[in-house]
Amino acid sequence: MGRLGGSQYTRVKGDSVFSIPLPANGLPVGFEAIPDSIRKSKWLTGSDLAKLAGTTTLPDSKSLTTFKEGSYFRDISKAMLQVSADEQDKKIHLELKRLIENKDIQTCWKLIMALEYQSAHN
Repeated sequence: MGRLGGSQYTRVKGDSVFSIPLPANGLPVGFEAIPDSIRKSKWLTGSDLAKLAGTTTLPDSKSLTTFKEGSYFRDISKAMLQVSADEQDKKIHLELKRLIENKDIQTCWKLIMALEYQSAHN
């Protein structure tokens, strides 16, 4: 049961209930750290975004460089060249969702940051 405000309440159960571990060290990066293109996704839910926002650290430049040089990112980049812009968004957002569901938040952030960098430099 959750209070919405005023005299309104909500009941939640099943898949709509999830846990976000409280950070032991540091503050979470917050929703502001999530790029608008991801935050306004048609495919990521509020709980997906909350899991991204709840991380306390973003990948450093060394791990991001290693990620961008790896086969995973290279394969994703190649695949994106073969589809329309709309299909690119869908494929990327569904891959981010898969990473979040697998609790691989750091890889998810690396993919977001690498794509943002690539977009800014093309």
